[in-house]
Amino acid sequence: MKASWSHSVVAKSYSLVAVGGDGDVRMCTSTTNNCTLSHLHCGQLYNVNITASAGDCVSLASQQVTFHTVPCEPQDFNVAMHCDTRTATLSWAENHESLKYFALAQTDDGYTLHCETTGTSCTIQGLTCGTVYNFSAQATAGNCNGSLSVPVQRGAVPCPPANVRVRTHLMGDATLLMTSWSSVSCPDVSYLVQVTGHIQNNPQMLMEVSSYWTGRKFFEIPVPCSTSYYVEVLAQNSAGTSRPSQAVNGTTVSCPPMDVPFSGQIQNRRKRDLRGAKILAGLTLDELSVPEVRVTLGEELSLQVEWSPVREAMSYTMIWSEDTTPQAMKEVLYIYDQTSAVLRDLKPDTRYCVILSANNQSAYSKPVCVTTGVSG
Repeated sequence: MKASWSHSVVAKSYSLVAVGGDGDVRMCTSTTNNCTLSHLHCGQLYNVNITASAGDCVSLASQQVTFHTVPCEPQDFNVAMHCDTRTATLSWAENHESLKYFALAQTDDGYTLHCETTGTSCTIQGLTCGTVYNFSAQATAGNCNGSLSVPVQRGAVPCPPANVRVRTHLMGDATLLMTSWSSVSCPDVSYLVQVTGHIQNNPQMLMEVSSYWTGRKFFEIPVPCSTSYYVEVLAQNSAGTSRPSQAVNGTTVSCPPMDVPFSGQIQNRRKRDLRGAKILAGLTLDELSVPEVRVTLGEELSLQVEWSPVREAMSYTMIWSEDTTPQAMKEVLYIYDQTSAVLRDLKPDTRYCVILSANNQSAYSKPVCVTTGVSG
């Protein structure tokens, strides 16, 4: 803030003191009839007076003058996106010094939307699904504009898919969950199906399976018998990922009596031993041909696995493990509509063996074993 006053004929210097309503004190001295106060607190009323001096003589203080500093930037700034109405509600803490607030949403290419209010929230309309916006707000008082709040970046993400339906189809001892949903009104959308549950309703046997991102509006995932499941679908585009859809839950058919218990936990890539994998295999259907598997070393302790496509096969079950003892933990991965996969985060200088089955209906291929390199 720059202050100026009338020149005194005998004064050699001037001293200005400003005291804020919060107790902040700022001073400046000058040999001319002006000086600048810096680092003032925002949103404060300051009282100012000036004294003139010449040698040992100091004048009485001038008549007191008051001024307001610019409003503070809005605090506790929050953005709530509404995919169904293509709007965003912006809110902030109340500031008694402000008369009006100006909020805006700006894209990287400079396109801007805004709203104004005298309250503590306003809604910006007309957002474009799939676009990322930088949201901020500014307080004003009369002709004084405060600083913009720190920008908050949010994407106008798609809404969760609606009308999620799950049909089941028996595959031997497993159940095929055939999930479908309605398309989301948004450009360049892809979808992901997530299935979680507990095998044999055992809290210690967690199952987590997901599809890959796809533009289709349906997906099929095999699930073991006697398994409680929850199915959710997400939508995604360049602005981000939607909330999960409303879950559809159910329980697959009971397992027939057998001497093949599950062991361990099924999580992420669903670690378990080969006996558990056999329940998923559903080998009572007509068998398909056996895939021919080729395994090569990849980068950063990974293996590149490729196999010959099998006619009428929509999915493949891959099982791999360290070639140590028969009791070594096996990992299982389900692959859809692809004939290759990359196994990552493996141990260095370790021999791994891979087998593969088509549609859970063919016999497993002969083990193909490869030793990883030495890290570093």
